[in-house]
Amino acid sequence: MRWLPFQLNPDIPDGGMSRQAYIARKFGPGGNKYERVAAVGRQVGIDFAFDRIQVQPNTVDAHRLLHYADAQSRQDEMAEALFRAYFIEGGNLTDRNTLADIAARAGFDRA
Repeated sequence: MRWLPFQLNPDIPDGGMSRQAYIARKFGPGGNKYERVAAVGRQVGIDFAFDRIQVQPNTVDAHRLLHYADAQSRQDEMAEALFRAYFIEGGNLTDRNTLADIAARAGFDRA
């Protein structure tokens, strides 16, 4: 399997945006459609923690990490680390220090 880049929200600024503002823009005031996703995740052993996500990221740098990992034939490890960091830990995928930490957890040199 090979992961290919696709930005769901290419209009998000490089530094990301408030997750709360993103949700309001996407679903309207008070809207949040992730309860069903979280429930299905629990059924299959994934504890999504959408409430921990503070920043809706611009994912260009995360895609760059996946590209780098692909060149090392270790793209799956990087994808799993990125998904865990974002959806379970609420990691800010626009922050380069966070991305370096994620890469290290996936078995890459943090530098």
